[in-house]
Amino acid sequence: MTEVFLGSAIFVCIVLLLVAMVLTARAFLMPLRNVMIRVNGRQEIIAQTGNKLLSVLADGGLAIPSACGGAGTCGQCRVQVM
Repeated sequence: MTEVFLGSAIFVCIVLLLVAMVLTARAFLMPLRNVMIRVNGRQEIIAQTGNKLLSVLADGGLAIPSACGGAGTCGQCRVQVM
């Protein structure tokens, strides 16, 4: 019975260590910062990195139709990044 609890505890510790490593790498490789998005050379929207472009544009008042709800699977919305 002790082996089961010890094995479970070691497994949980390994999983927590891996989660901590992934979160640390994500924070280092993708830092959160503000970016400016310029739409058609006129409208500027300030957004934070890590957000979906479709939701940032919708929050900025620019509605882009998308049948898939922003999942990027239907191909209805088209955005050109320059």
